Amino acid sequence: MVAMKNNTIISIFIFLLLSQSLFPNQNPKLQALDIIAQNEKLYALKKVAEELHITLKGPLLAYYVDCDNIYFIQETETQWLISSYDINTAAYTEKTIPQFQGSIKKFKSDNNFFYILLEKKSESNSESNSCTLIKIESLNLNLSSIEEISDFDIVDNKLLLIKSQGIEYNGSFIPILSKSALSIKQIIDERILLLSNGVTTEIIDLLAERNIYSYKGKSLFPLPNDYNLILEFSDSFSSPSETIVYYQVTVNSAEEIRTETSHPEIKKTLALQAEAGKYAIIKAERWELDKTKGRYVRANNIYQPGELKLFIPENRILRVKFTFDGQRYSITQSLLEN
Repeated sequence: MVAMKNNTIISIFIFLLLSQSLFPNQNPKLQALDIIAQNEKLYALKKVAEELHITLKGPLLAYYVDCDNIYFIQETETQWLISSYDINTAAYTEKTIPQFQGSIKKFKSDNNFFYILLEKKSESNSESNSCTLIKIESLNLNLSSIEEISDFDIVDNKLLLIKSQGIEYNGSFIPILSKSALSIKQIIDERILLLSNGVTTEIIDLLAERNIYSYKGKSLFPLPNDYNLILEFSDSFSSPSETIVYYQVTVNSAEEIRTETSHPEIKKTLALQAEAGKYAIIKAERWELDKTKGRYVRANNIYQPGELKLFIPENRILRVKFTFDGQRYSITQSLLEN
């Protein structure tokens, strides 16, 4: 966004979509607001419906439009300004808030709060950056913050938070499967939430508190029939040819199930049925053939995978791979694809 000089008179253009049906609850004057900065002015990208003359005191950092208002954040040398313009009454207000470190990823407002999602560049080489949600009370400007947020929204007048492990909404927590940061793609009927990491999209029913399906491009995730959980075990290093192992597995402390016996580098697989939409505790134990004793013995604790807590998704098959490198296990999760 091009920086604007102080006390520059800016023309903010508001324009209409050809189709009014996309935003039936929004003031027609505010439909399809789309603003860009160019040559120290903001230009509408489509047909201009109305022009407002507002004196801005610095660069425009973000804006948000609700049914009857435009909110925007300006930056001055020492502070930020949250401004609002009522399209019906032409009332204009400004409120001062501190400057924050990071770029504004998202800005919204409701009757009680301003919400600013700030993205800070990670100091590591991690692909995802850390985001913090700043909540500002609109009346007294009291500040609070929530760390480690990838996205947020206001749904049915309730705050929706997207975190790394799941969704917080209306006092409930709904697990998600993706290990990379998810963003809100769409919300339908204030109920159906589509979350995407750019590759895979997860479909959430907020009212039912259920993670109901996923899709990835044109590929299909097969629906479970006799099983919804696949466990795979293998070693990533070479062992003597006479080495033989198997794994003994319990799910939620139920009946023990064992894999086939084979050389450690040969993949051993179990297909299990676990309760969908719930967490499951998986305990796997490695057993090795002791030829001197003529029987299988449980491997030392340092060679055991340990317990694992998994969310078992609905309408999908979860695949979990346990790979042992001789010192520790790496565990990866993915959805089974056709």
